[in-house]
Amino acid sequence: MGYYTLKDKGFNSIPYLRKTWVDLVETYLIEANWLADDMGTSLDEVERGDVPKSVQCYMNENNASEEEA
Repeated sequence: MGYYTLKDKGFNSIPYLRKTWVDLVETYLIEANWLADDMGTSLDEVERGDVPKSVQCYMNENNASEEEA
């Protein structure tokens, strides 16, 4: 993408693309840390009426206990 922008428009967008990718990956890592902590707050969130979390989905699909999930 950066090559074609440079070729067609004469503008080097690679530094901007790199920064955007770094921001995206860092955001995914933050989200992964939230998903890893899903077990700690999942029951409280369900009691408040929140949507089912991955733990509840796994428990429902596999007839598993909370500890197994």
